[in-house]
Amino acid sequence: MQLSVIIPCFNAAETLSAQLEALSRQQWDQDWEVIIADNGSRDATVAIAKRYADKIAHLRIVDASDRKGAAYARNYGAHLAAGAGVAFCDADDEVAPGWVAAMGTALQTHDLVAGCCELKKLNQTWAIKARCGGEARDIWVDGLLQSKLSPKYPYASSCNLGVKRAIHKKLGGFDETLLTCEDAEYCRRAQLQGFSLNYVREAIVHYRLRNSLMGIYKQAYTYSQYRVLLHEKYKSTDVFVRPLTEGIMAWRLLAKGLVKIRTKTDVAMWLNSLGWRLGHEAGMKQYGNR
Repeated sequence: MQLSVIIPCFNAAETLSAQLEALSRQQWDQDWEVIIADNGSRDATVAIAKRYADKIAHLRIVDASDRKGAAYARNYGAHLAAGAGVAFCDADDEVAPGWVAAMGTALQTHDLVAGCCELKKLNQTWAIKARCGGEARDIWVDGLLQSKLSPKYPYASSCNLGVKRAIHKKLGGFDETLLTCEDAEYCRRAQLQGFSLNYVREAIVHYRLRNSLMGIYKQAYTYSQYRVLLHEKYKSTDVFVRPLTEGIMAWRLLAKGLVKIRTKTDVAMWLNSLGWRLGHEAGMKQYGNR
């Protein structure tokens, strides 16, 4: 077996069938499998997955409910994987044609690989603009992601990330104590241990953004909060320290932006920025100066 595709699932009944349909249409001249790592779903997730047993040649559904969290589900799926390479994707996205072949081929020569995320297929324009700072771009991730705090250590989203199974084992898998940003931590840890992260443009995932105002706010809040934790964990390798004046300026810009709100897009963008600011403040109180 050359590749194992791992999909962590929790109550994914609304979207899982679209992802499995996309995987059922993938073509590659090597052997590959799909592992559904169910994290204790209480809806029809497992029943829907079982419907694809005849459509996907090597499909396994495993119980990954001993511990909550996508990180645990990914690790459990990888532990049971038969492939030399492991590719992670999510139950609420859709892999594009050629994704399996692109990931599998790249992992034959690279340690870790990451593809890009296309936004327009699964999202409305207002949600794209909210996430991308006002730009409704066709490709959200055009290359590896970078942070001001750690420009030397790019990272990739776990919805489109591949790794050689032996390297995943050496790394000890994803940090299961993290509820989000575990992909950024995983990529940083891998690079600090000498493994390279390579971008594979042909590996495209149609990425599904949060489609509600509250969902956008909560995601931004959580991301920002956990990025403080990551900075505290790896600050010896970070090169940028946020000055106090930048925080003050951010609040001023939020106040100015509030009076300019006219459309749903404006509201979504403002809530995204508010979530990042409040999440940062919460993270500093909880994790700062450890």
